[in-house]
Amino acid sequence: MITKLETNVGTPVYVSQFIDDKQFVVGGGGGQGKHGIVNKLQLLEASHSSVKEIDEYVFPEGSDCPTAISVYNKTITVGCNVPNGDSLDRVHEFRVEENKLEKRFSLETYKSEDATVFQRSVSKNGNMTIVASSATPGKVFVLQNKHTEEKEAVEKTKSDSDFDITSIEIESEILQVILSGETLCILTETTLFVHLPNKKVEELKPPKNQKWSRMTVIEEEDASNLVLASTVGLREGVILTSIQLAPGLQQLKSTSVPTFKAASALTAANKLVVVANAKGDVFVYTTSLKLACKLTKVHKLPVTSLAVSSDGKSVVSTSMDGSIVVHVNIVVGEESVSNKIAILSLVVFLFSVFALFIQKHLKISEQLDLLTRKKQNFDSSYRPHLAQMDEIARARGMRLEEVAEGLSDRENQRAERAQYAQYIQGSVQRDQDGVPENNEAHHEPNQEWQQDSKLQNEDADINELGNVDNAFVEDDHITFEEAQEAAQKLY
Repeated sequence: MITKLETNVGTPVYVSQFIDDKQFVVGGGGGQGKHGIVNKLQLLEASHSSVKEIDEYVFPEGSDCPTAISVYNKTITVGCNVPNGDSLDRVHEFRVEENKLEKRFSLETYKSEDATVFQRSVSKNGNMTIVASSATPGKVFVLQNKHTEEKEAVEKTKSDSDFDITSIEIESEILQVILSGETLCILTETTLFVHLPNKKVEELKPPKNQKWSRMTVIEEEDASNLVLASTVGLREGVILTSIQLAPGLQQLKSTSVPTFKAASALTAANKLVVVANAKGDVFVYTTSLKLACKLTKVHKLPVTSLAVSSDGKSVVSTSMDGSIVVHVNIVVGEESVSNKIAILSLVVFLFSVFALFIQKHLKISEQLDLLTRKKQNFDSSYRPHLAQMDEIARARGMRLEEVAEGLSDRENQRAERAQYAQYIQGSVQRDQDGVPENNEAHHEPNQEWQQDSKLQNEDADINELGNVDNAFVEDDHITFEEAQEAAQKLY
């Protein structure tokens, strides 16, 4: 699940780049206007629950705000007009050392009487830096560090004299420059210029009724591809197109972004391609240009920059209102092993719950079926038996409760008769053996059933009912007590 971490630095933000998986740098400010809004570069860090500031660098008064940025191995190259006597320093290099922004040097790179000309784009790779101005016709400056070793370049580079500077002039206004290895890509609205290492220059025009607006590079082990954003018509939509750089320019795939606003920012890194629009929406794609997720209304104002972390799990978006949003836990393409395990565990859990529900439901159904069968057995067998008992009781002038009580008494009488017979048999045996009777009191059976003539007369009737009851009990395997209880409940 994607998590949003938000903060606001209080000044407009125009550029951003990740340093590593957690730390990233943003730049912005109020520009050259004297309105009290400072121009600065900030080092931020995204934790699991918040975004915090680590360090900041404030540009001198009278400076412009950072307008372009590039990060290479913790080296930050920033395009920003900073007054320096009668000239302007336009390129500044910083290093991140022990969570501090350390400024290393500033370069003028080129002279211009127009102070409004700014650095539209910078790109650094190794000891080469590319700077594109906003002037028309456009100019691209290639800064080749004379110190070829990276460590030496970091330690000894101090001024313009440490660079071999060449320039490339383009008739149209330059939108963006990207340095991929030794291949230089220059983008204008009408043409993509690709300067190959063999000095050959290839060009690519946008499709009909479209204009190039943004580009980014997908660095892979075996090849590098460009992804270009083009605007359809009068800013009525965005088309993403992937381009193969080598061995020759070749269009691979294109797709339409579900927006009617122009692309305001575009970036790519670690299998992610991210594009944003002026409405504040962010769209995340795979490198095959398959839409992975859409993050709507992330910012209230247009998105000014995007950055992807080195592990490809976080995306930073910024806006002119100073808002910064870090989108964490972004997973696209093939799911990670942990995600697969989590999904499989969830499926197993849901299946287990469903199986328990079915098992309980079947058990309840079996119990209901058993009760139904018992009721049907009672209705088919026991009710006729009770009706027969009731008929006999009416013929004898007795209530059914009296019959039930009689049946209970009859069982007691049977037990007493058996006990009395056993006593008589024991007495006869003692007489025959000549054994004197014990002086202890003998248990005499209850003789009321022999003396009460009424009970004797009714005994035949009770026996007749008992015979019916015994037959029923034996046939249906119902105990005598259950028969009595059923009779009392029914009548």
